[in-house]
Amino acid sequence: MNSSEKITEIFAAVFQDLNDERPAEQQLDFDASTPLVGSRSSLDSIEMVTLLVNLETSLSETFGRPIRLSDEKAMSETRSPFKNIASLVTFATKVVDTSTDE
Repeated sequence: MNSSEKITEIFAAVFQDLNDERPAEQQLDFDASTPLVGSRSSLDSIEMVTLLVNLETSLSETFGRPIRLSDEKAMSETRSPFKNIASLVTFATKVVDTSTDE
């Protein structure tokens, strides 16, 4: 399994944990185009922060080194890596593949 597939698997589990906290009628689809931020997103700001923290924690534990997704690198991207699930998986893969122990 390559890092992108592993990250997608981790993200799906973290996303499911978030859904487990939501009422049945407010469940979100884990789909590449599911918006994470902006007017089309169904996540509030606390849920988005929780999602990112839990994703960073799971990635760090899985890959054995600190993984930060919400840093200056993310904010300096031309296109927001937080736009949707696909863009965040792509960004997380790039971070994991280029990160080293800090």
